[in-house]
Amino acid sequence: MNQHLKKIEMRINQYQLTKRTRYIPYMSHHVFAIPYIKFLSHAVTPLNQQWHYQAENGFRNPLTDKDETSYLHYVRSFMIEDFDTSKDYHLNVEGVQQPFMIYMNQSYVGTVNGNEGHIEFDMTHAVNGAMNEIELVPTETTTEAMMSQQQNPFQDMYVLERANDRIVNYSVNVSQNTRGDISVRIQIQDIEGAPLISYLLQNEQHVTFAKGLMDIDSSYHLVIPAHLVEQQGKHFTLFLETEDETIAHYIDSNGEHEPINVKTV
Repeated sequence: MNQHLKKIEMRINQYQLTKRTRYIPYMSHHVFAIPYIKFLSHAVTPLNQQWHYQAENGFRNPLTDKDETSYLHYVRSFMIEDFDTSKDYHLNVEGVQQPFMIYMNQSYVGTVNGNEGHIEFDMTHAVNGAMNEIELVPTETTTEAMMSQQQNPFQDMYVLERANDRIVNYSVNVSQNTRGDISVRIQIQDIEGAPLISYLLQNEQHVTFAKGLMDIDSSYHLVIPAHLVEQQGKHFTLFLETEDETIAHYIDSNGEHEPINVKTV
């Protein structure tokens, strides 16, 4: 542990990913439509529970370059079900309570500041299909009493499996005119690899009334006429699909919308 704490690379978040719309992909829109597993997302490993803390004595803090008598860090073990070496694995942290450094199997992943609402790291280089150990090392002085009062230094943490060819970020703008028509504008903002992207718009009964192919250089404009809005129900679901993943985006008949960000807990 002491040796990898001394590495200079911990000063640089080289594995931190760019900010994106907060979504979790499903395997397909067919999976999304199955009631029993509608609230099970695609390839999520939750890390909220089963943490414990350990103490280590005598080390040099690489951030202050000073000798410290002891420090406390959070540790837990986990396995990724159906681990796939062809996929990427991203660590998502939400609602950070205090700053800390992250190590996966003693490999540095990144440093989280105390004011992060949502931060994501690529940890593909460090994770494996066997038992993994993740460590959170606080960058500020932390006592055992402080740790006992605050169970975790974050509100939510999970590992997300991603396909190599995928949508990274997208935007959806929804507006409604005086007649009640709903206008939906879709823009693919960033991709990884070379995904073939399609869109699908369905109502509550899973009836499709708009679909097509997309590319990253174009903006797509869909209009749901007012009479269809009244007939089709209270909400619609927009699916952005690639070969391996489907992003679901909820659109209400009143024009409100948001990505569907469901996690297993």
